[in-house]
Amino acid sequence: MGFEDNRRPERAWFARELQVRRERRPTLSETTTLGSSRVSENPDPEPGLGVAPRQDPAGILSPEQGCYGLEGTEVSSIRVAAIIPARMASSRFPGKPLLMVHDLPMIEHVRRRALLCRRFSQVVVATCDEEIAAVVRRNGGECVMTSPKHPAATDRVAEAMSHLDCTHVVNVQGDELLILPSDLERFVEAMETAPEAPAWNAVARLEHADELRDRSVVKCVLSISGRILFCARDFSWLPVEEDFEPLRRILGILGYRRDFLESFACLTRAPLETAESVDQSRIIEHDILLRSVEFSKGYPGINEPREVEMVQAYLEKDSQQKRILQELIR
Repeated sequence: MGFEDNRRPERAWFARELQVRRERRPTLSETTTLGSSRVSENPDPEPGLGVAPRQDPAGILSPEQGCYGLEGTEVSSIRVAAIIPARMASSRFPGKPLLMVHDLPMIEHVRRRALLCRRFSQVVVATCDEEIAAVVRRNGGECVMTSPKHPAATDRVAEAMSHLDCTHVVNVQGDELLILPSDLERFVEAMETAPEAPAWNAVARLEHADELRDRSVVKCVLSISGRILFCARDFSWLPVEEDFEPLRRILGILGYRRDFLESFACLTRAPLETAESVDQSRIIEHDILLRSVEFSKGYPGINEPREVEMVQAYLEKDSQQKRILQELIR
């Protein structure tokens, strides 16, 4: 039996629970905004919605920590480092970190945008390729060399983190060429609001029905409290309304508490992670809280050659992107 057949029970589950969530959407009085995350007064999964009991096979969370991890972290003591994983051997677009876009390598677009976010204690590129490291260093950037054997970008970020002095890490994917520094500020603010949480992921609203089946765009289902419940590349099978609720586009910006990321490699690779190459599934399938942080817009990244033209159009026509581009190249 193939993967598609194995997934049919989950499709039926989401169809049922989607209707439940539509009927139970919170009012403004029931939901508060902390930072930029959607956080309800009861952040735990709603009882009766089919969420399995929390398990902790890697020993990441103690019984006292629950889903949230260590309590009482002072904001003044938080040091959030940005790590940009990059490698030349991309299966869908080999060599893309050094793709020239407006006379600047893609990795430099991403690194310089991260530097425009003033809340990071450090910005480094994590790579196993000397070609990438040479470009970054030539442009005055910091680079950490990592093993070429990592199965996922998160594993590469975890290795690079061991060389840094930080309490939290933001994984800024190296193909997020259009990321707004203001959205990165929003992301760090959300981490500072709940520094005891183990993990965060940036999301944005879907804008077109075509995105539901576009496999280069990872999507997720959100709980009422903003917890990320499930990730997949194809949601064309899910009956949704015109606003695509409760789906969001997953963006390549992930945050981690240091001690959680140190234990990430101890988690076995989960079936959905392996089937669809979505790092977030390893966190979700081990019943660990993954918070969403909603961004102002879901700009496309460059995952495949066909997306280069689309990104260049944004840089030439979008007023915000034009302004940031001028800052990057001056």
